[in-house]
Amino acid sequence: MSLMDGTKKRILVINDDISYLELMQEFLQGQDFDVRVFEEPDVTLGKIKALQPDLLIIDLIFGKEPNGWLMLQSIQIDPIMRHVPVLMCSAAVEQMRTRINDFADLKIDFLEKPFDLSVMMERILALLERPGTND
Repeated sequence: MSLMDGTKKRILVINDDISYLELMQEFLQGQDFDVRVFEEPDVTLGKIKALQPDLLIIDLIFGKEPNGWLMLQSIQIDPIMRHVPVLMCSAAVEQMRTRINDFADLKIDFLEKPFDLSVMMERILALLERPGTND
């Protein structure tokens, strides 16, 4: 998906599953996005900010730790990054469902694994089209 000036929308995918990262990179690049993937859950906020993503796709659980929540909290308190929409993708369905009210006022959506790629694409496009996303 390209902007009017020809630059592609940049999506960062952070997940500890290499197969998932490879699938996401191939799929999203095929949809004309600029895709960056990270396997480590402790990728720094500074590194994320430097890449200026238009969207983040984050897992909730890394190994057995809920590092996705920690990353989300860091993003939400940063004055620049809190405006970047987030799609949480996780098999930890119950943990995500308990936070649904927390997501209501934020630019956060969640997708339960396993999911259909067409559903993911719909969610991505909806997040990127929300008002304030391109501020």
